[in-house]
Amino acid sequence: MDINAPGTQCSIMTTSVVPFEPGQTKNADEKQEPSPSPTMQFHDAMDAVDDSILSLTLQESVYGSAVLAATYTQSKTMLSWWKHCGVAYVFLVVNASAQATILIQLYQLVLLNQDTIEKDADCTSLWPSFFFVYHALFFTAALSELQDTWDLFLLVQRGIPTVAECCMESALRYIKAEDGSLEYASGGITRMRKAVIFGAVVLPKACFAVGLIVIGGLFLQTSTSNEDLLLNSLAAVFVTDVDEIIYTYFLPATMRHLVEEFPPFNTAHPGRAYRIWQGVVPTLKLIAVTLLTWIYWVTRMKCSVDPCTDSIRSCPL
Repeated sequence: MDINAPGTQCSIMTTSVVPFEPGQTKNADEKQEPSPSPTMQFHDAMDAVDDSILSLTLQESVYGSAVLAATYTQSKTMLSWWKHCGVAYVFLVVNASAQATILIQLYQLVLLNQDTIEKDADCTSLWPSFFFVYHALFFTAALSELQDTWDLFLLVQRGIPTVAECCMESALRYIKAEDGSLEYASGGITRMRKAVIFGAVVLPKACFAVGLIVIGGLFLQTSTSNEDLLLNSLAAVFVTDVDEIIYTYFLPATMRHLVEEFPPFNTAHPGRAYRIWQGVVPTLKLIAVTLLTWIYWVTRMKCSVDPCTDSIRSCPL
């Protein structure tokens, strides 16, 4: 049976294919005249969008591949388990080790920079405009990691259904739609598997995000010159992409393809209060970035050497 044909139901990571009941698919030979769609203005189209549905998708990263591996419920051979689960788990550990090492090394650099500033040697004062712009951009990137963690938590906690027992019958199953995309049909994962995902995937990601905000902010705050501040901000933002770099280069193409094809889970919003909350979130994000930048500005260690001292050309800022 061709699993690419419309109207089939399949389970990712398994070989079982269950056909649909007759009458659920359209006749391929039947030609239907497309009905004209009524036109509407842009604001009317936006009002027509159903904002009561929350669509949760799997992230294309090491963390996303680990969540996908945790939904795999059957492996006939060790090679099959390694292909679908083992690789994802190994590089999850590699990623966690790399990120933890980076945070430790960043903190060591913070201590060295603090010693340099205290000695008031080989350092210059930071321009306020440089400080605020690069700190704000860094905190935006770091807080995005925290937001991704929350989205991953929602996917596991609310998106993927919970089942009582783990067996082949309760495995996640999907529908192959006419356009070739997958849609969720039935099944889920147990509470025990969800607990493991929270402890092994979501929690480490959250710890790294918080640690990056704190230590990365200090790393930029203790820059010994404006040039170092620019370079340090680029390096700190690069750290946020470590999990995606490992995912893109090391994980096999088959695993990446499964992550990309993993269908979204649609769940209803908790209610009107949640919609109101979503409306004020952009403002709250701006306040959070501004507040963090201001806190690191007022608590910074100051170097007394002005970078414009004895300059031949006037400083523009």
